[in-house]
Amino acid sequence: MAIRKRYCREVGRSSRFPLTVPSPWLVGEGTDVWRLLRAIAAGYVFYDPADTIYADGRAKVRSQWRVNAKDLKGLMSLLYGKVSEVGV
Repeated sequence: MAIRKRYCREVGRSSRFPLTVPSPWLVGEGTDVWRLLRAIAAGYVFYDPADTIYADGRAKVRSQWRVNAKDLKGLMSLLYGKVSEVGV
């Protein structure tokens, strides 16, 4: 199961909880590697190497898979068998 929060906003540095996460959340259930591979082949999911090499030769590796979140619910319906919005 994957839970993806839709929007976040900062409420202040002095707050005990620095982020407020309003409802709804998108919840995806039931996926497999074939769904991921189809989304990659269609160009919806892409690999971002995001590596940095510093002047002293040190490397910072932070590779990750990314998606365009414009139509997140539609994209999640390709990646998951069931997508629903839940209030928190």
